[in-house]
Amino acid sequence: MITEKVEALAEAWLAAKAVETKAIDSRRAVEDKLTAIFDAKPSAMDGTMEYALGKYDCRVVQRIARKVDHEMVGVISAEHGLEPLLPVVFRWEASVNLKAWNALDPEVSRLFAQAITTKPNRPSFKISERE
Repeated sequence: MITEKVEALAEAWLAAKAVETKAIDSRRAVEDKLTAIFDAKPSAMDGTMEYALGKYDCRVVQRIARKVDHEMVGVISAEHGLEPLLPVVFRWEASVNLKAWNALDPEVSRLFAQAITTKPNRPSFKISERE
């Protein structure tokens, strides 16, 4: 009985995922056309452009992702005496290396646990039909 329920839900999930994928592709095609009309060059734009056209307000938001090589920043700041600028210009965000965390002595992990907030994420699913 549970097998039939799971199979029905898996089939519904796959159908919904197919509709979602098609909708995303369709929306992105429209966005590409709007990008061309508004002459929004993603590689050069960082910010927001707003347009009031006919009965629609259009807002185009483009951000440029920036990844920082923290080791290189440390070397550059040390070489040039720029260490005081680091907390002003950069945000240092710590994350947990789960493999190393799980290998810690329990007493040490208990100490660090005081500085960590945990919140469960929504579960993700990947369903594929067996052949």
